[in-house]
Order: sequence, then structure tokens, then C-alpha cells
Amino acid sequence: MAPPRWDTADVLGFGPYRLKVLQRALYRDGTEVPLGGRAFDILMLLIEQAGEVVSQREIVDRVWSGLVVEEANLRVHVANLRKALGDGRADALYIQTIPRRGYSFVAAVSKQTSTEDRPIFSPVDPPLPGNIPPPLARMVGREGVVLELTERLVAKRFITLIGTGGIGKTTVALAVAHALKDRFDGAVAFVDFSTLTKGELVEQAAATAVGLISQSESVLPGLLAFLRDKKILLVLDNCEHVVNSVSSLTEDLFQAAPDLHILVTSREALRAEGEWIHPLAPLDLPPAEANLTAEVAMSSPAVRLFMERAAAGGYWDALSDEEVPIVTSICRRMDGIALAIEIAAGRVATHGIAGTADLLDHRFKLLWQGRRNALPRHRTMLAMVDWSNNLLSDDDRRVLARLSIFVGAFSLAAAQGVLADAGLSAMQISGSISSLTDKSLVSTVSGHPGGHYRLLDITRSYAAVKLEESGEHALIARRHAVFCRDTICQPQGESAFSDVSSVIANLRAALDWSFSDSAHHSLAISLATRAAITFRRHARLTECLQWSERALAELDDTVLGSPTEVALLEGFIVGAMFTRGNQADVARSLQRAIELAQELGNMHDELRLLSWQHIFLTRGGEFRAAMRIAEKVESIATASGHEAQRVVADWTMGTSFHALGEQFAAQTRCEAALHRSSAPAVVSYLAPYGIGQRVRNLCFYARTLWIRGFPDNAESIAAQAFAEAEARRHPLALCLALIYSTTIDIWRGNYPAAAARMEGLISCATTHSLAPFNAVGVGLRGEISVHAGELESGIADLRASLMMLHDERYLILASSFRRALAEALAANGLIDEALATLEKAFSQVDASGELYILPDLYRARAAIRLNADPRNIDSIEQDLLTSLDLAARQCAPGWILRSTIPLARLWTEIGRSKEATQRLRQALSAFPAELPDRDIRLAYDILGSLDPAAGRPFSTFDSRRI
Repeated sequence: MAPPRWDTADVLGFGPYRLKVLQRALYRDGTEVPLGGRAFDILMLLIEQAGEVVSQREIVDRVWSGLVVEEANLRVHVANLRKALGDGRADALYIQTIPRRGYSFVAAVSKQTSTEDRPIFSPVDPPLPGNIPPPLARMVGREGVVLELTERLVAKRFITLIGTGGIGKTTVALAVAHALKDRFDGAVAFVDFSTLTKGELVEQAAATAVGLISQSESVLPGLLAFLRDKKILLVLDNCEHVVNSVSSLTEDLFQAAPDLHILVTSREALRAEGEWIHPLAPLDLPPAEANLTAEVAMSSPAVRLFMERAAAGGYWDALSDEEVPIVTSICRRMDGIALAIEIAAGRVATHGIAGTADLLDHRFKLLWQGRRNALPRHRTMLAMVDWSNNLLSDDDRRVLARLSIFVGAFSLAAAQGVLADAGLSAMQISGSISSLTDKSLVSTVSGHPGGHYRLLDITRSYAAVKLEESGEHALIARRHAVFCRDTICQPQGESAFSDVSSVIANLRAALDWSFSDSAHHSLAISLATRAAITFRRHARLTECLQWSERALAELDDTVLGSPTEVALLEGFIVGAMFTRGNQADVARSLQRAIELAQELGNMHDELRLLSWQHIFLTRGGEFRAAMRIAEKVESIATASGHEAQRVVADWTMGTSFHALGEQFAAQTRCEAALHRSSAPAVVSYLAPYGIGQRVRNLCFYARTLWIRGFPDNAESIAAQAFAEAEARRHPLALCLALIYSTTIDIWRGNYPAAAARMEGLISCATTHSLAPFNAVGVGLRGEISVHAGELESGIADLRASLMMLHDERYLILASSFRRALAEALAANGLIDEALATLEKAFSQVDASGELYILPDLYRARAAIRLNADPRNIDSIEQDLLTSLDLAARQCAPGWILRSTIPLARLWTEIGRSKEATQRLRQALSAFPAELPDRDIRLAYDILGSLDPAAGRPFSTFDSRRI
């Protein structure tokens, strides 16, 4: 090879280009042409032998010394060099291919200047602020992080900013660099390692960035010497694929140069001495609240970024309140990752917000294009994850793919239980998860004993594709389904996942796969059978119904009539009863399930199913039939002597006694059940019921206590029911507690509290698709509106509620709502319709045995007649005396006081004030005078007007309570 014709100090010219040999830089018309290191070496070699043929072997030996390089690789580099030079455009020709021989530089080359010899290590001009890329014109939600990092970097000197791909590490790093530019007098050097293919080039790239040209094979000594006394900020970007080399370099630099500050971005920590780790969190998401307004949502950086990028893409509409849940969901699906949010927002102009959300369920989202000028690995979500995946070991790649089978957060034990096999041990899985966590591909979930992990949504989508491509999906999916059946369907096994939503999501995924192919039939049936109990335990009743119904439809002769059918029937019964109402198919299923349990001799199943039948009949307003079932339950419990079964018997009997008007017996039974229901053995036995039977008992106990004349105790027990339901986070129990605590508030006249609970009930019932409870909520809203004087809206709600309750066959409160509707109609002047409505309530009570409400129905009819036409004294008085007689027989001071008030008014109007006074005193004697209840205050007001000497405990009626 001929020796070079010029010195390293020369500046060479060809065409419009100037090549500074010393600085290894090429300029066109004063603007630097970016060239990679190998491309520059090829260009120098060709120019050194301009006009001659340089063989491919000679180029490889010079540029890739000691390495084996394929011919195709060389051709790619030459092609890229030609592209950079504009070779072939506008008659420009610089490099000519000589077939089967090599390449030749054919343009004229001139030596333009020369200087004296320079030392081996030669500094060039100090780094200028323009040497770092400009910051993004708009950075969303990272201002606080930038401020924190600028202060910390000055104090600590060496910080590595870590986070998953696309989260915004480079954006933040550039913002920090520009914020510190003046403090370093412009000496800020930026190195993007993403283009490097080898760790050996890291030192050279860093040296070039700080302004050092090395003529030596060993760059590090000169670099350390050069930086030893200089104050420079060095930003090393995208280091994860050369992490070992960067770790070694930064450690040496940190120790050798006390005024050097280093900011690194990487998907994993360098683990170098002196390094401080700063994990970059995802963009803040809106609070997880219902009915979030657009104004509040836009204060979230994630939502703000989404809407700004959507607008940049051509979607100019402002975010509406109705769209907030959709946009929030998209941002959560993107895990607050800035790049993913930007790419998703780019679809909005074409598909709209709702359409974009729908598209997220397709794996094609991985191919959505981002900004054209983004780095190649940031142009699609696929490229973003592919970059990290390509850096993994074979074991780590396999574990990552297999982890995609999990939905949500999982424990290490769950991963080992599903993923481990002969080729991948539990220990290897543990190591791989640790490695993947270090590389920001797996996230840790804090706040869970033993630790839980999760894949970000994008990573999981990518890994799922890889699992399909590996051919292992069916194998891993089956293991996952078996694990769900055998482990997480047990209460103690749920810790395999971080929360209930993850448990349910994994069950759902396992069931979907199991039922997707008849080859998995046996597994699908057994999984659905056990899952039904889990769904019931967590009040996922829609899914309990869906999967139980599907499994029942696919039972074959080998399973029909077995305990499996009984369990699936129970899942269907509970799911359908609370979501669809008391329909005929539920009644038929109950009857078959009870008969099968009896045939199989399973007393525990029989008693539990009988208790469901008791609830079914009570909800349907069939109170006499419900008492017959309660008696069967008590017979079984008495024969068994089982403590938990005795609790169930007391519950069913107490509820029936309450409905049938035997309030003293109801109180006794409810108290007995509650006394024993907190024992651990009883709690464990009752777990399969899954609807909070103790909460249900508390609800009926509270109602009984009010009727029995203990309003404060009733309110306390209702509050306890609500607290226990809320602690259980069980929507079904919570709805029950809200219904009956609301009725207690209405009975006491505390309408503001009742309104608040009613709103909570409607929200909970709507969220969890509990249609019958939603209908009750509408009825309670109507009753509260009537008491507030809003008659038209109250009447409309009560009518709508009664229609819905009739359709759902959920009639337990129908008579009470008819009484409220009748009073509202009468107050609105519709006396005949009011009385006709009350007659329907009387007929329902007569047919069902709902005797507890009879005293109040007679009172209501008398009050309506008294207000409409007080001349019909005899019939009005008779209704009131009948009400009082029934209430006395029911041991119901609450009803007695309520009916005494209109009787006292009537007697006062006809000159029987003394008897009225006596009756009021007698009714009030059952209650402490200081109670704030509406009826007690009204009674004392009337008593005070009749007998001023008696005095009144209240100076005025507290209208705030109503």
C-alpha cells in the first residue's frame, strides 16, 4: 500500500467538501457532514490512494483490523458513504466500484493547508453549546424532574437516569444539559451511543465528543489526562447496549477528573463506583376517580401530552368530560410512557378517541408510526421494545416471552410455577426476572409482601407476539390455566397476584383460552367450577354468571348429576339472581341444585343452596315461602349441631321473622347469629357464600332495632354494616349496607345522610351491573325527593323504580315504595290515585305475608284521608287504631310512635286533646327525649302545643335534619 501523500494536519478538498484530517471531520459548504467512524476510515483510505484501486481485502484489513467481516457488510458501509457524499446526484462522482477488484476515489483531491507537527493527543476547540442537540420545544410534565436533576447532578457529579424505552430519558437529559450550560461555561459534551455496535468504540466516541483526537491505539490514558483538570458536563445517552464499556469508562473518568460531571441515560444501571441512580417515573396519570372533569384530567401530564400530540396530528377538538375516561384509559394502557402516548395520540385524527382506544386491543398497535425524525428505535412501539429484546440473553428472552401469559402483577412463585420446565429451572427464572427488572423490561410493584412484578402493556404485547412465534404459547397457556385452577382459586393462593383485579384478569384469560378449543374441555369445566367460587367471593357476579352458564351448556353425561354440576348451578344462581333479578331460570336451577345435593348426600351444599333459596324468595317478596325454607335450614342445622350452620339458621329465621312482623323474635335471632358469626371457623365456613352474609344480617338487624324502638342502636348497626362492607371491598355487601342504612336515615328523618348514601348506592350498583340494586336506588332517590318537597321528580323516580323492580322480580321493598308513592301523590292532590296505590300495597302484603309494614300502611292511608277529608273521622280513626294494634302485637314502638302522631292530630281536632296528650306521652316514653329523630321531635312539638306545662325538650324542630 502506498504511503499517505499528506500529513494528519492537512485540510483536503474535493468538490464542495473540505476534510480536516486531524479533527476527523468532513464539511460541505461549512456544514459538517455526519459520518460514522468506519465510514470516515474508508473515506480516508480511498483518498490516500485517490485514482488507484483499493481492494476489498485492503479496506477490511485497515478498517476492521483483526475481524472477520462479510463482503455484504462492506458494501453497506460504502453505500452509506456514497449517500452521505451525494455520490451520483447532479453528476457528482467520487467513489467508483471496480468490478471484482474493489473501489477507487476518482474525484480530484487538493491539499489546501498544512501546519507543523502536532502531539499525539491534540485538543481541538472547546466544546460549544451547539455541540449538544437542541432541547425539545415542548416538554410535558418533566419540569420538576429536570430541576431536581440539575441540583443533584451538581452535588453528586455522576447520575444515571434509568427507565424503560420511550419514557423520556433523552428528553430529560437534554433539558438538564441545557439548564446547566452556563454553569459549565458551555463545556457540555453529548454522546449518543445508539449508533455504536461495539463497546470498544465507547472511549473513542467520548474522546471525540470532548474535543480530543487520538492517534494512539489506547484512547483512555490520553482522555483521562485531558479531562483531569477540566470542568465539563459529559452526557452519555443510550448506553444499555454498551453498558459494560460505559460502566468501566465512567468509573475511571469519575475518579480521575474531580471537576467532571457525568449524566448517563440507560435502560439499566451501570453499577459503576460513584454512580447515583435516578429512576425516571412514567408521566403522572389522572386520579382514579369517577366523574373526572376534562379540566382536572388536563392537569395530568399524561393526558395533556396525549391531547397536544393529537392536536399536532390534526385532531383539534377539545377534550370533553365524556371522553375523559377513554383518554385516561389509553394513557394507563400506555403506562404513562411518553413515546407510547405520543404514538397512540397520532392515531386520533384518523380514528377518533374512542376508535383509538378500540385499536389498542390489537397487536398492530406495535407497528404504529411515530415522528419521522425520531431515532429508528423510537419510530414504532415494536422498535422501541425490539431494541431492548435484542440485547437479552436467550434465557432472558424466553422468560420475557413466557411472562406475557400473566395479566397484571404476579409473584416470583407464580412465574416459577407456570414458566419452569426441564429447560428453564426455577433458579434461572428468578435470575432472568432480576435481569429483566434491571433492564426496565419488568417492573416491580411496591407495597406487596414478597414482591410482585408486571410487564408494561406495550412490553407484554410485544412479548406475547414472541411467545406465539416461539411455538410455546399453548404449552404455557395450559400451565397458566392449571395454575389458576389449582392455586389462585384458593383464598390463600390469591397472593400469587398483587390484587383482586389481577386475580380476576388471570382467571378470565385462563378461562378464555380453556374454552377456546374442545381439546381443553375437561380443564375448562374444572377451572370454571372453581373460578365461580372466586368470582362470587369478590362479587364479580357478571363473570360468575357468564362462565358458569357457559360451562353448564357444555357439560356431558359424565359430569351431569355430579358435584361439578351442583357447583356450576350455584355459580349461575348467584350470578343471575343479583344481576338479572329473580327470573324463572334461577328458580328452576335452585330446585335442581337442591335436589342433586340431596341425592348426593351433601348436607353442606344442601344447606347453602337452601339459604340461597331463602334469599331468592325474600328478594321476590315471598315471605311465607321464605319462612318455610328457613325452617328447613334450621332443621338441618339442629340435626348437624354444626356451629356455622346454626349461624346460617339464625340468619334465615331472623330475616323471616322481621318480614313477617315478629320483631322481638327477629331481634333475638339476629343477635344470636352476630354473637357467633365472628368465630374463625364460622368465617371460614361461610366464605363460599361470598356476599357478606354477616353484613346482610346486620342490615336486617338494624331495621328490626328501629322498629323495636332503638333508633340510635339501629343507626350504629347500620354504620357497622357499611364499615364491614367497605372493608371487604365487596360491591354486593356494600349495596346491601347502603340500601338499609339509607332506609334507617329516612325513618329517622336524616335526609341529607340518606341522600349521600343513596348516591353511593346508585354509583356502586351501576359500576358493578347490579340492576336490581340500581332500581332500589332510584326508588330511594324518589322517596328522598318527596321529603324535600320535589314532588314531580320524586313521583317519577318512585314509579320508574316500581316498574324496574317488577321486571327484576325484586319486590322486598316494593310495598314501602308504594306507600311512599301514595303519600307523594296525595301531597300532589291526586288522592284517588294515592289510595289506589295503597290498595296495591295492601294486596301485595296479603299475598306475600310482608306483615312488618302493615302498621305503616294503615297509618299512611289514615294520614292521606285526614289531610284530604277530615270529616270521615270514623274510618280514619279505625285505620290508626288498627295500625297501633298491629304495631303493639309486633312489639314495634317505632311504628307506634309514627301512628300516634296523626291520631293525636285527629283527636285534637275533635276535642279529645286529653286522650291525645296521654297517647303521645305513652308513645314517647319508649324513647330518650334527646334523640333527634323526626317522629320524636314532631311528637314533642304536638305535645307541647297541647300541654305547655309539660314543656318541650327541643325549642324548635331542627329542619336541617330533613
